Amino acid sequence: MECPHGSRRSKSGHCVKRCPKGTRKKKGECVPREPMIFCPPGFHQSNGKCIRKKCPDGTIRKKGVCITPDKCKPGEYKNHLGRCVKDLNFSNIENDLTATLRRIEENPTLSKQLKEAIQKYEKDIIMISRDYTLP
Repeated sequence: MECPHGSRRSKSGHCVKRCPKGTRKKKGECVPREPMIFCPPGFHQSNGKCIRKKCPDGTIRKKGVCITPDKCKPGEYKNHLGRCVKDLNFSNIENDLTATLRRIEENPTLSKQLKEAIQKYEKDIIMISRDYTLP
């Protein structure tokens, strides 16, 4: 038995209607396929569009697009690409020292160890200065 044009023989031996290219069978009817969207790495599909998952460092996402902010955070500067990057020369030494001193004062053992280390260092400096005279 031969199947008519547009049909094919199923595993059970019956003639089954074939759907044209770009369609699929749903409840015995041929319906158009949804278009396949392939997004590049770092993007995901949402409502038929590719949307960026995460923006590169130094940029922020606004309305699905990565942009560089107008102003950088304190301790950052804009590099030649317009991205905000950490300024390694910027540091708030006063706040860092204050926090360190507070931690040393709160920990008596650490305070004692620091004093002993400074005294040893001072003795070493005195010994070196006796051995070497500056011109």
